[in-house]
Amino acid sequence: MLRPVARRIAVLAAVIVAPATAGCGGGPERPPSHARASGPCRAVVRATVARAGASAAAAVRMRTADISPGQATCVYEGRGLRVDVRVDTNPQAAVRFSRAVVERDQVALWTRRRRRAPRLVQGVGQGADWFPGEREMLTTDGRKLVSVIVVRSALAPRARFRLGRAVAGLMVAPAR
Repeated sequence: MLRPVARRIAVLAAVIVAPATAGCGGGPERPPSHARASGPCRAVVRATVARAGASAAAAVRMRTADISPGQATCVYEGRGLRVDVRVDTNPQAAVRFSRAVVERDQVALWTRRRRRAPRLVQGVGQGADWFPGEREMLTTDGRKLVSVIVVRSALAPRARFRLGRAVAGLMVAPAR
């Protein structure tokens, strides 16, 4: 008779202790990082891409292309224009932003391709740089790292830069 009682106590202990120890992180449970980054597509960016391509917003297709833990990519495609926007919500966005800029600058210097060196951009997030060789704007607001790549475009180089800057600014702007 003692064994069934001991077995019941063990079962009760497992039922009580398992939920109590399941969230031993000391705070509310956070959703998986892929869930936080699953929404990089924004209508306001779609409209900006449409204006740059001189077409209606409805003519610009918008789709989520890639989702991985902490990262998601949205692709905006219109007539002769494609812009990829990658949002990375993994930890230490500002540190990773700084490292990316320094490393690309070093590569440009070591390969003697100074035209490919990052160009500092003022007024976007906590920091932003334009990489002319890759047609990429990289910025951060301290919590997320945003990469805007003008993949395909008939736009002039300055117009590509302006488009990348505008989209990056929209992606790091505080939500309204």
